[in-house]
Amino acid sequence: MDCLLVTASGGEKLRDLLLAAGLTAVAVRETEEEARRLLEQKTFGLVVIDAPLKDSYGREFAASLADFYEMPVMLICEADMYDGVRDKIKGKTVFLLQKPFTRRALSQSVDFISAHRIQTDLLRAKNAKLNKKLEDIKTIDRAKYLLMSYLNMSEPEAHRYIEKQAMDRGLSRREVADEILKTY
Repeated sequence: MDCLLVTASGGEKLRDLLLAAGLTAVAVRETEEEARRLLEQKTFGLVVIDAPLKDSYGREFAASLADFYEMPVMLICEADMYDGVRDKIKGKTVFLLQKPFTRRALSQSVDFISAHRIQTDLLRAKNAKLNKKLEDIKTIDRAKYLLMSYLNMSEPEAHRYIEKQAMDRGLSRREVADEILKTY
């Protein structure tokens, strides 16, 4: 998984720690503005924000990334800011890590975020598949309604007609339904 690291401190040491934690590539930017420009061009598997940044603290930036780009975000903040930041980002999918942290804590955090990303991607794919299936059912039902209205078929007859046409012509039921919708 590739990563965007946004840090005001140059980030060489943190970049090396992220690479050691299993990330494949880490792009480094020093400001929120630079990071936003890069995000317009490229998508990342993870964004790590080492707060505070040069042009903002990073808390609102982290929340907006989690909402708008739907990507995992890790916000690293000082111990004295942790509780306040946690309260402000509650309900957002932002992973909060407190400084100072150990190499192991960073690695475990990256592992957890990676696993979460995989599960989220699987759920999105499943959701897309279910939405397509629902759209197919709606289209087929509209086609059945048209057959019932214009050809005085009963619902079972319309259903059988669509299934038979699909089987005989080697088409999906959705394709037959689309043709019916175009016809009527």
